[in-house]
Amino acid sequence: MRHSDPTDPSSSKAALGECLSSLGLPPGLLSPAYHNYLNCESRMWLLDNSSHMKKQDSHVGRSLGREGGTLGGSIVERVDRATRWEELKECVEFHAEMSSRCWIPTKFWLVNDPANSATGGQRRREPWERYSQKFNLCHGTPRDVPSEMNLIRHVMKNATLDQSPCPLSSCLRSLSRGLIKHGP
Repeated sequence: MRHSDPTDPSSSKAALGECLSSLGLPPGLLSPAYHNYLNCESRMWLLDNSSHMKKQDSHVGRSLGREGGTLGGSIVERVDRATRWEELKECVEFHAEMSSRCWIPTKFWLVNDPANSATGGQRRREPWERYSQKFNLCHGTPRDVPSEMNLIRHVMKNATLDQSPCPLSSCLRSLSRGLIKHGP
């Protein structure tokens, strides 16, 4: 989390440096991370929670729990054939951890509303099973962060991936093709 005065650059840089160091990242990442930190007021993530995310064509890292990695930390092994959701979950968890430590406001949106899940209509959901399509981190007070982190972990762990793929990806591909045609 940022130190007492988030507008003080030395305090922010120190907090970010501590965060990156505690995550085992190389010191060379501090300068570009700090530049990004200062120039981007908040982060926004659009999370695809459709059935398309069940495809096993992604990779995640798994700590082997042994010392001796290139950064002096534990050795990490690449795990192939992970689902796209598992890879996205790992990215979101990393970003959320860094954001909560460095006070980086972040908003998350699930593409598909969990209330419209194919399993949602089959039975009444318990209160702990319900969560929103939108959730935030570091948009309230520092005391809110633990509950915000719990919600993020809950959503990423319990999201059902049973809805049809969102047409967003085909729209983005079409837009990309159009931009390439008109680009320099």
